[in-house]
Amino acid sequence: YQPRQSLIAIGSGGAMGRGWCASRQKWGYVPEPQNDYIVAIIAEELGFVWMTLFFLLPYAIMIYLGFDVAIKSPSPY
Repeated sequence: YQPRQSLIAIGSGGAMGRGWCASRQKWGYVPEPQNDYIVAIIAEELGFVWMTLFFLLPYAIMIYLGFDVAIKSPSPY
């Protein structure tokens, strides 16, 4: 039940989401939305585009910092 409702929440958010605090699934459909399925609720509210940025931004920062350290390193190893 919970995984199905979380997929419905993610899908109903669409590309740009319903809007902040405008989730419908957290009001009785997804049990304990503040714990296990918080990502589904945030995806419904913010949408696919913002959730993708939310998940990819930390990796992009780590890759950038890794290349920055590699370029500034005096040793080729």
